[in-house]
Amino acid sequence: MEEELLTPARRYLKGFRQGLVLGLALALLLTPWKGGSVRGRVAAIRGRVCRRRGRRCR
Repeated sequence: MEEELLTPARRYLKGFRQGLVLGLALALLLTPWKGGSVRGRVAAIRGRVCRRRGRRCR
């Protein structure tokens, strides 16, 4: 019975994550900032996320 409840929730979360990534990609493509500025901002955000999770960024 638990599996019946978890499957739709997993599917919803998967779709939510995909929508979030797609929205982020579209926002980066349509931003008025120059490419170098956008790459710098993305790198800074990635570094903060990696530090919070305790991982090394490549």
